[in-house]
Amino acid sequence: MRKLVSSGSPLEPEIGFSRAVRVGNIIAVAGTAPIGAAGGTHGVGDVYQQTRRCLEIIVAALAGAGAAPCDPHTGHAHRHHHLA
Repeated sequence: MRKLVSSGSPLEPEIGFSRAVRVGNIIAVAGTAPIGAAGGTHGVGDVYQQTRRCLEIIVAALAGAGAAPCDPHTGHAHRHHHLA
């Protein structure tokens, strides 16, 4: 079964894509840009803030598809996550 995940970006329906798609145990996340809630670029001129925003969007998309962040060293999923 296929599950489509939206981030709520105003560009998704305009361009015609989903932030993430899950089929079985495979999740594909679409290319992610640092788009703010209002639709503009988040953190203009600040690569740290832009990267942080992209990761927030990706983590939310994975959660929407039923996945959780995990520790790459152990493979264990975290029950709670927070991007510091």
